[in-house]
Amino acid sequence: MTDNKTENRTEKKNRLALIIPLVIALAAMCAETVRCFYGIDMGDESFYVSESLGLFQGMMPFVEKTNSGVGMSFLLLPVMWIYSMFSPDLSGVILALRLTFMVFRFAVWLTIFLLLKKHVPSERLMWAMLVLAPFTGSCGTSPGLALSYNTIGALFMLLSGVLLYCAVNEEQGRSYVAKLVSAGFLSGIAVFAHPLQAFTVITLMTVLFISEKKGRRFKSVLLYASGGIAEILIVMIPVMAQSGPDALLKGLGAYVGRKASMKRDTMETLVSIKAFFLKFWFFMCATFGAAAVFFFAFKKKLSLEIKDIFMCAAAASAFEGTAFVMLQPYNDMGMPELGAAGMLCMFFTFFFGKKNRLVYFVSLPCFIFILLEIFVAATDRPSNRFVFMVPAVWVFVLVLITADRKMLLRAACATAVMALVCELRQFFVFRDLEEGAKLDTKMGSGPYAGLYTCKEKADQINALQTYIKDNTDPGDRVAFRDSFSAGYLMSDGLVWADSTWDTLHYFENANANDYCIYLFEFYQRTGAIPDTVFYVEKSRATSIDDDSVTYTDFVKQYYDETGSREFEGSIKRIRIFTNNGTFDGNLEKWME
Repeated sequence: MTDNKTENRTEKKNRLALIIPLVIALAAMCAETVRCFYGIDMGDESFYVSESLGLFQGMMPFVEKTNSGVGMSFLLLPVMWIYSMFSPDLSGVILALRLTFMVFRFAVWLTIFLLLKKHVPSERLMWAMLVLAPFTGSCGTSPGLALSYNTIGALFMLLSGVLLYCAVNEEQGRSYVAKLVSAGFLSGIAVFAHPLQAFTVITLMTVLFISEKKGRRFKSVLLYASGGIAEILIVMIPVMAQSGPDALLKGLGAYVGRKASMKRDTMETLVSIKAFFLKFWFFMCATFGAAAVFFFAFKKKLSLEIKDIFMCAAAASAFEGTAFVMLQPYNDMGMPELGAAGMLCMFFTFFFGKKNRLVYFVSLPCFIFILLEIFVAATDRPSNRFVFMVPAVWVFVLVLITADRKMLLRAACATAVMALVCELRQFFVFRDLEEGAKLDTKMGSGPYAGLYTCKEKADQINALQTYIKDNTDPGDRVAFRDSFSAGYLMSDGLVWADSTWDTLHYFENANANDYCIYLFEFYQRTGAIPDTVFYVEKSRATSIDDDSVTYTDFVKQYYDETGSREFEGSIKRIRIFTNNGTFDGNLEKWME
């Protein structure tokens, strides 16, 4: 009788251990879906859609458009095509793509759960996946809920690592082959979305080779590579068939060889790296050290081993990092603190935790990717963008999966709950508003239709949309200067820019003349210059009157100013320049 009671009690506990995280996860999904309707960002989020719009209108990827984001925009084409079947114009496109992103991220979340349930106890896996669920955005607690080069690349590479881990733990057979090939295919998509993910592929290949049994190491790597090659062929063969091999090779040469339009010198790179490590690691290491001393002092009373002390200290630093983020509402710059905690956790998981190869397939590749991003982009911002995808979060997952002590499980669960609160408390998209503003005005038309923002921003967007539409006709080739990607979504014209994230006047004209060359090369490839150029003057100093930029002379020579209007808000003025028909077709002299 007693045994039956004990069994029933255990069964109830196990059921509760599954139900609680499931309920929280469903609540998180509902809250995330609601949040899709709030906040407007006319920068990054509009860029992702406008880049895809150019290809949707007929621009050839990797041939006519060769900027580094063209792979990401190519991947959005199926979504744009499906959306066009239900809507005759771009009204509400941003909301539609946000909801698509939600479906995408939770589909990845569910797939990972199904893959790992064979290898991890269900109750632990449920909590582990709960930790992962809210962090599949692009910027942690204030994400742009968008399909972007960040989110597509990171999510598919995350799924690739899990597939490889599962394949290594299986015997040869159809499932083993399918997982390896699928991982390669998804990795190929990730590289298209974000070219730097190619280094992640190399890392995963190395990890796969080391982790596999000796007799099938080369076979596994080849199967993984074959999936990636298949993805490349599926994308490139149709493009080559339409454009011809010569045009494709020339375009790929421009795509691979194109240098960043905003260059940073070595000293700037070192300053950014120093800022990242000093600012974020100092606090985490201090917390870690204090926690380690505390747990060591009570080592005997708590019956802790050395590895437990290190893992508890790492969990404490992660907890502190999450709390730090929670205390900074409306500020996404706190994300790297938690990232530093995650990296610290990962380090000690390697050396003091119960070893689990998941960390090598999931956390290690992303950690290396972030470091490469910091070096390549010469900024600590990449840590902010990618930190919640894997390095921090997956270490919490590993603690939940592998920890033997209830103390560690509770610490990880507490961090998960804090992080969920951190994620769900903010109903806005980054850069949308200041603290205290109310998102109580619904947009009724245009690309942002269906979204709620503050009244001041809604009024400005409505005025911008009306002015831009009134000054473009269907079929007009339009270009917007100074990174106003939203303009392409508001106009009726054709996107006529190699990149809708225009850096001509961005960051006070940094290397603007280098960027001019890319514009002129794009005009050469497409055989036409824009019909209309919009100069969007923001709060920072940008103007057509800046004679230090070659493109300014080009516009003044071949365009006439046909309109100008001032606005209230972040956009100060828009000036319109219309092609006057005097261009002689000679772009070579402008590229010298």
